Amino acid sequence: MNQSTPSIEFQPTLAAAIKKADLTASSDADLLDAWLRDKLSEAFTELVSRYSVMVLSVCRRKCRCPADAEDAYQTTFLLLAKNGHKIRRPECLPGWLHRVAQRASMATLQRSIELQQSTEQLECSGALSVSDDPLDQIAAQHDAVILDEELAALPDRYRTVLVMQVYQGLRLETMAERFQTSVGTIRGRLQRGRKLLAGRLRRRGVVPLLAFTSAVTTSVGSAEASLASSQFLHAFGSAKSIPHPPIPESLVNPLLSTGKRLMSPWNLAGGAAAAGTLTLLLLTPIDGLVDAASGDDPEITVANNQATSTELVRTETIAVTPASESSPATTAQADMPNPDTDRNGSPASEVAKRVQSELDRFGDLTVDSTVGDLASTLQEQLSLPVIMDVRAFEFAQLDRDRTVKYEANEEPVRTVLRKILDPLGLKAVVQNEGLVITANPSQLVHRGIGTDLWLNADNDSMLELANKISQQTSQSFIDTPLEDAIRVFESETEISFQIDRRALEEIGLDAELGVTFAVNSVPVYDSMKSMLRDFDLVLTVFNNIPTVTTVEAAESKLLNRVYWLEGLGLNGHYDSLMQMIQTTVTPDCWEALGGNSTMAPGPGDRPCIVISSTYEVHREIEELIKAFRANSFASQESDVPMKYEPPQMPAGLGGGGFGGGGGGFF
Repeated sequence: MNQSTPSIEFQPTLAAAIKKADLTASSDADLLDAWLRDKLSEAFTELVSRYSVMVLSVCRRKCRCPADAEDAYQTTFLLLAKNGHKIRRPECLPGWLHRVAQRASMATLQRSIELQQSTEQLECSGALSVSDDPLDQIAAQHDAVILDEELAALPDRYRTVLVMQVYQGLRLETMAERFQTSVGTIRGRLQRGRKLLAGRLRRRGVVPLLAFTSAVTTSVGSAEASLASSQFLHAFGSAKSIPHPPIPESLVNPLLSTGKRLMSPWNLAGGAAAAGTLTLLLLTPIDGLVDAASGDDPEITVANNQATSTELVRTETIAVTPASESSPATTAQADMPNPDTDRNGSPASEVAKRVQSELDRFGDLTVDSTVGDLASTLQEQLSLPVIMDVRAFEFAQLDRDRTVKYEANEEPVRTVLRKILDPLGLKAVVQNEGLVITANPSQLVHRGIGTDLWLNADNDSMLELANKISQQTSQSFIDTPLEDAIRVFESETEISFQIDRRALEEIGLDAELGVTFAVNSVPVYDSMKSMLRDFDLVLTVFNNIPTVTTVEAAESKLLNRVYWLEGLGLNGHYDSLMQMIQTTVTPDCWEALGGNSTMAPGPGDRPCIVISSTYEVHREIEELIKAFRANSFASQESDVPMKYEPPQMPAGLGGGGFGGGGGGFF
């Protein structure tokens, strides 16, 4: 092993003061902490000895020759020594080491190809002898390799317990003690993990039972693993600092993109950039982003004639024209034919041209009418054709009998219209037939109108649920059955919660498990979320019924929701918001990072994103958008069509870590 520049100085050994039995009985978390914080070499030695058989077995099965297996073995433990502080869940160390060993072994294959060591490869041999029949040996080797590959791709909570059972033969009680949870929870994770793994194996043509048997029969013996660990620890202990791994990390990095469930540096940089862009947009006066020479008021625009299924307001007219040649919307669609505009994007009809020219005229105007009669009143006062979009009343939640009064003295028509319509959540749009009064989403979203819509759940029921579980509560439970605790929240909120008993059984839980929990003046949702987290349970909605279920069950039935983006002052920079959501709101849940949740721009004239995720993630996104909207004071926004392309990773940088139980190695 090549030595690097000294970076960590080892303290004198403390073995004389510590009994071997004490280290053997210590947990992985304690040993890792002793190594990372105190540089206790005996703690690291115990970790290597504890997992040497498993790591060497994985490396031997995957690598082409013993030399490669030794390099992968050494790389695994050197990366543990160097990057152990990035492991967020030390109790999942077995699963973490398994994945690192698997990926390091894969890297030896890539290294061999790049170095073109064909001669050496022909000389390499060393597959474990598990049977006198060469065909049996090859079949067992193949099945065990497939098992390792699919096991490494499982979620961490399942991979770790399976590694503990298959490679270490630990009892359920021992695993429960290490995870500080119940035996039932461990049993459920094993059952669920075996089911997921069996499905993966069968899809690759491998019989699960034979694969598990092969994993045992192709494992190295304890004597061989002890020899390997002794040689490694001897070289490691004689070094002045942590040596460089035999396998360059540059070869390991690209292998980490598949199944990655953690943040890479580029994801974090993208999130920081998105946050910076959003902050700049929110703090910069929007007028500075628009051509001041145009003189057009954003609320009195000439819209385009696109009509889609997601339109919220549709006038009785057929076509709408661009407000000005220089507007972002006109530029974005300059190459799209529009029969209602000329080549310069100006209104084609004489009526629209006249209306456009009258908007800057100064004059006196007196309005005293109801909302229902506003169009006719304005038409009489302005001597211009005015049309009221009948859908605007319903969307803006307006009372037709509401009184509207305004008196203008020598003011531009566009200014008067804005002063009258803004308080109503309306705006004026120039169309070929005249001036159309319609809903103004940019104003209404600040009042909580038209901000979002649940797609596969009843929207009204979801809003009612959100309101009820937002009320404050104070509760105290001492070893109270879960079902009884849920019923307490039911009586307080008048919501009927369902317990997904079948999902709970899959992870070894039932509704009678004891809950010890106390809160004081905390929203109901946050209280339930904290109470359920200790059991890997969550609150979600199935078939419009609020349901307490497992994380896995919630992730298998995602909720779809549309979020409209007016009122954020983004001025077309929607990709900044999307990147920020993916890098700040439960990052490892998104499809790009190995999760199930998805996000995509929505169609239509209104900028929006369609997100499929869990109820918990949707609530976080809602709060994020609400916070930005509340702090945006942009007076105008351009109707820029949404266009989003996910950020591309530079070549050779696939992921940021070996996944597993915690962070990566960078």
